[in-house]
Amino acid sequence: LLPAFWLFSRLIQEDEDQDFVQETGGVLEEADELTGGGNFIPEPVMMVMQWVVVALIIALVIWFGMRQLKRLQMKKKVEGESELRESIFTRDALMNDLKGFFSGLRGGLWNRQSRFNLQRRPATVRDAYQHVIVHGNRQGVGREDRETPREYASRLSEIEPTLDEPMDDLTERYLRARYGDLSSDDDIQMAQEDWDAIRQRLRRKR
Repeated sequence: LLPAFWLFSRLIQEDEDQDFVQETGGVLEEADELTGGGNFIPEPVMMVMQWVVVALIIALVIWFGMRQLKRLQMKKKVEGESELRESIFTRDALMNDLKGFFSGLRGGLWNRQSRFNLQRRPATVRDAYQHVIVHGNRQGVGREDRETPREYASRLSEIEPTLDEPMDDLTERYLRARYGDLSSDDDIQMAQEDWDAIRQRLRRKR
């Protein structure tokens, strides 16, 4: 009985194995049809595509960050809220200082501001602002040591309200020129007109 039972179990097992092979074979054939016969994208190509996408994302992030940084720097330049005390004299003023120094060696001390020629036409935006500083000192309303350009403009406007517009305009042009922006011919012309208005109105206040 045992040999007969063993033979019978083997026959049943073979039938089950054949059914399993047929079922799995059909599933694999269906999978091949769905995937185009197993034509997958090669792995090296997939890796290259992934790296390209990552590189593009990184480049986009860097580009966006640089734009934001540049905007922030420009904003700080224009605002100038925490500016430090600095010299406001241009190259022309420096040459005048040197001339005055050598003149002083021959004839005593040289007072730069007392000899500053306000009749000379300002050649630059910063030169026009220097004219305002010297003129303000001579009128007894000079800029204080720790006073920012905007604070000085505000104080002059309180003293003479008609100075509000030309003083604010000249101050903003001066700040842009001071931080390295190139002044156009229009900037220089407007600065000269601002200086003329400030000089006339501040004199009238006297």
